[in-house]
Amino acid sequence: MSCNCAFPETWRVLAILAHSRTVGVEKLCDADGLEVVRKSYRFPTAKDRRRGMLRGTFFGPAKAVRELHNLEYLKLAGVPVVEGLRACVLRNTCGFVVECHLLTKASAGSNLQQMLQRGEMPAPKIWGAFGQSISRMHQVNFWHRGLAPRNVLVETTAPFHRWLDPAKSKIFSRNITSAARADDLLRFWNPLHKVVPAAHKAAFELAYGQDGVSDPANLWPAIPKAKRASTARVLHRDETRYEES
Repeated sequence: MSCNCAFPETWRVLAILAHSRTVGVEKLCDADGLEVVRKSYRFPTAKDRRRGMLRGTFFGPAKAVRELHNLEYLKLAGVPVVEGLRACVLRNTCGFVVECHLLTKASAGSNLQQMLQRGEMPAPKIWGAFGQSISRMHQVNFWHRGLAPRNVLVETTAPFHRWLDPAKSKIFSRNITSAARADDLLRFWNPLHKVVPAAHKAAFELAYGQDGVSDPANLWPAIPKAKRASTARVLHRDETRYEES
């Protein structure tokens, strides 16, 4: 078994950006001096391996491959995203996925969650840029499913931000549903609506093209009743991660 872009020996690890049981994110320097980010999906337990094998073998492409495709889709649609370079998949002798990696170009930006926790509030024009790019996602029927503050990098020059981590995203063949729109906006605003100033919210809503979307109370009615409990669990998990990081 081999994976030629997983971790070439000539590359240096510059920083560990994130680490969990099944996902690791590292900033690397390649042989040419280019700084890249490697996101690795691993399956350490038998349950993880079964899930990874099935999802990446029988139910669509491996997670890293799907994430690269989604980044390319958004880039072509004009949405600012981190630049995807390549994905690689490690399979066992039976063809089941046991590990996969995504390489992206490193960004000099800080993620929004870290900025806010340091007490740094991006200018209203940047919140307007957030609203404009999320609106564009929805115009091209893209449900991100991961619009948490940690998944947007804020930069000092235009386009002022870049989205990342569309690994679980869904592209609708027809019009995106109102429930999917509301889900994206809830994931973004639920941990933020109490700390972001009114002027910044107004800039976001103006760019998004709809009043009131920065207030979770206005978004919940669009979530089907059968999905509200699971959505609440996801939001609670993301809010806990926001507070603990």
